[in-house]
Amino acid sequence: PVTGLLVARDGQILLERYRFDRTAAMRLTRWSMAKSVTSLLLGICLDRGLIASYDDEAQKYLPELHGTLHGGVTLRNLSNMSSGAAVLHDRDNNIIYPGAFMGTGADIGIVVARWNRREEEQGRRYNYNELCPPTLGMVIRRVTGRSMSEFAQEALWQPLGAQDMATWTTDSQRNEFNCIGFAATLRDWGRLGTLVANRGRAGNT
Repeated sequence: PVTGLLVARDGQILLERYRFDRTAAMRLTRWSMAKSVTSLLLGICLDRGLIASYDDEAQKYLPELHGTLHGGVTLRNLSNMSSGAAVLHDRDNNIIYPGAFMGTGADIGIVVARWNRREEEQGRRYNYNELCPPTLGMVIRRVTGRSMSEFAQEALWQPLGAQDMATWTTDSQRNEFNCIGFAATLRDWGRLGTLVANRGRAGNT
C-alpha cells in the first residue's frame, strides 16, 4: 500500500509514482519522520550557537522543567531516546496523545513536566518513545524565540529550495507536536532526503 514513491539521484527525479488518487501537489504526512526534522533543527541551533552544548540539560533552557525528569536529561540523551523515563510506546501513547495532542486542552509542556516515572538512569539504554522529541521541541522554541514551523521555514525549508508549503500538527496551544505529523509534498521530501544524504548541502550551498 504505497501512496507515493520517488527515486532521485544527482538532483534528477528518476521515478515518481502516486496511488490512491494522490497527486504531486498533495502533502503527504510522514509521522515519525517529524523526529528527523526535529533533529535537523536542533543541529542548526547548535551550529548557530543558540545552544551552548549538546550535553546541556533541557532545564538550562527551560526553567519550568527544573526538577522534572525530562528537565534533567541532556539534549544528547533526549536525541538518542535514552532519557531513562519509564515509557512504553505501545502502552503509554494512550496517555501521552490525549494529553499532549488530541484533547481540547492538550498541552505538550504539561505532559512533559508531569511525566516523572523513571525506569533507569539516563544514557543507559535506547527506548523509543514520544516524550523525548517534544522536550527538544520546547528547547528549540525557547532558544529561537519562534515556533518550530517559523524556524523551519527560515532555517531549513527556504535554504532547501522547497517548492511547496509544509505543515505540522500542533497541540491546543499551537505548539508543534513534533514527534509526528510533519507533512510535505513528495518532491520536497525528496529534497530533504537529498540534503541529509549530502551531509547538509543543498545544491551549491
